[in-house]
Amino acid sequence: MKKVLFVTTRLIYPVNDGRKVVLYNYCKGLAEQHNCEVRLFSLIDEEDKEIKQPDFISKVYFGSLPNKLEKIKSLLINSIILNKWPLQVSLYYSTKAQKQLNMILEEYEPDIVICDMARTAEYLKDLDESKYNKILDMDDLLSKRYGRQVESGLISENSIGAYGKKLPSFMLEIAKNSNIMMNIIKKESCLLSKYEINISKYYRKIVFVSPIEAKDFNEKIGEDKSIDITIGVDYDYFSEEVTLNKKNNYIVFLGNMYVAHNKDAVNSFITEVFPSVLKKMPNCVFRIVGRCSQEYKNEMEKNLNVEVTGEVNDIRKYVQDCTVAVAPLKYGSGIKTKILETMAMGVPIVTNEIGNEGLGLLNNKQVIIEENENNLAEKIVDLLKNYELQRNLVYEGKLYVKTNHRWDAILAKFSEIL
Repeated sequence: MKKVLFVTTRLIYPVNDGRKVVLYNYCKGLAEQHNCEVRLFSLIDEEDKEIKQPDFISKVYFGSLPNKLEKIKSLLINSIILNKWPLQVSLYYSTKAQKQLNMILEEYEPDIVICDMARTAEYLKDLDESKYNKILDMDDLLSKRYGRQVESGLISENSIGAYGKKLPSFMLEIAKNSNIMMNIIKKESCLLSKYEINISKYYRKIVFVSPIEAKDFNEKIGEDKSIDITIGVDYDYFSEEVTLNKKNNYIVFLGNMYVAHNKDAVNSFITEVFPSVLKKMPNCVFRIVGRCSQEYKNEMEKNLNVEVTGEVNDIRKYVQDCTVAVAPLKYGSGIKTKILETMAMGVPIVTNEIGNEGLGLLNNKQVIIEENENNLAEKIVDLLKNYELQRNLVYEGKLYVKTNHRWDAILAKFSEIL
């Protein structure tokens, strides 16, 4: 039995966002499908430590996040003066956690060590390659995501992402200024672009969820060390019909509303697209399903015919009874879990090329793809009225997920890195 140590900046449970879906199933697949013992070393906040771990994780170690002084020093020296580390690396690297991890490595002696995204890569960078099989699970190219965000011009205090909460409080206040945040995102994109290439030299394999990004990254580094282990779906679970009665006037968006690209997509849809839909179908309702703050829920529901569920125990009940799903993303990278899960649930999707990136879905067969926002409302209304097109998209969408994104087949690819 091979021993695996996975270094993460979050607990992989409960499974309540897209990245956790991937990490949870990666670890489960390593344990159950590849007969590995899997342990986690997680850099998390104190309040998350009481959550019960799943049975396939044999042990969880908790690493110490850097204190305020260490964060400021690292940001100033490594990210601003030396331009060496992206901001997120500076915010997660702790000398105390490094010592803790070194002791665990000595005691556990894992065969395989895996980093969750570039922000943890410093912790395992200098390990002896002859002793450890070192894997960097990059997920997607964050430098590309931030670059697209800058191009979109959609910048807010949440733009930096979940790790932005790790910034010292006085920096968070400064970053509320949109011009300052724009400069932060630009800098982070540049730092990540260099860092992703440099850090890859220290790892034997690099994992991406998108085959396109794995191929592009191999071309960037001039080596064939990137592979894609894509996003899977628990098809049997999501395809089970738990809601039989469709609401013919409901449009749904599925996503974690703490994430900037989801918030910006929804805001843009409500202000630029949904009013045109309502002119043609005044009884239409736009439902937002996913984690969010009470403040966000209250603010969104001030809009005409907008309904926000917040986090729910079973998303199927709130997605399956809608007639059309939308995912008109303004920026992003990798593969979108929401697209695959929604297709498996049997709801036809209207998206754009960013939403389709890495999937290669066929327009008007498996999804509706529309780049022009002026045409988006028209496509949605047409789909709401066209029952035959709905049936065809549902059938082809479910068939695509069932054929290409079942976890058991996807996780078999781990044999390439084990």
